[in-house]
Amino acid sequence: MRAILHCLLFVGVASLGNAQMNPGSPPEISKPPNVAKIDSGNMTCSISVSKQEWQQSEPVNVNLRIENRTDSVLSIRMIPEVILKPLRAIDQRLIRIYGEESLRDEWSYVADLDLEKETTLPFLPKFSLELKPAEAMTVNSDIAELLWIRVNQSDLPHFKLFKAVPAGKYALRFELNDKQGNSLCRSNDVEVTIQ
Repeated sequence: MRAILHCLLFVGVASLGNAQMNPGSPPEISKPPNVAKIDSGNMTCSISVSKQEWQQSEPVNVNLRIENRTDSVLSIRMIPEVILKPLRAIDQRLIRIYGEESLRDEWSYVADLDLEKETTLPFLPKFSLELKPAEAMTVNSDIAELLWIRVNQSDLPHFKLFKAVPAGKYALRFELNDKQGNSLCRSNDVEVTIQ
């Protein structure tokens, strides 16, 4: 009988010690609990234009919108970009060699945008944004004043829109990218014509 009581006492003490050492799962410490993880469903981006035909003597106003679709704070460091991609590649010889989509990507133009100042972001760009749950940010900007560059060029953007981008038909898009160039959010495409 005494041996049974010792066994029961030993099991009880061991269980109590185990419960005190593991009172529950530890709290997640990799991010604050009220900050949403970034993924494609957490936010939406959209772009609209006041005019679809752009002339050199007039401003090119676009409306950019970013919306937090979560019930948590969305805090991100990003590079906001406005992109013009030609609707079609022209050189038929090169299309046969490289493919039309590849050429259209190569002949796209990009401008990095500071969403607060509505100007071109400086060299090594980054922009911090924090949106409360269900909050949206809207920016109206004259993108003709931004500095543009063709995506496959290695120098810094240094020409304004009408000097950098040739006349033609383009798909205009707004993107938020991380510093590695991965897309965090991509807008709809708007067809525009540069005259």
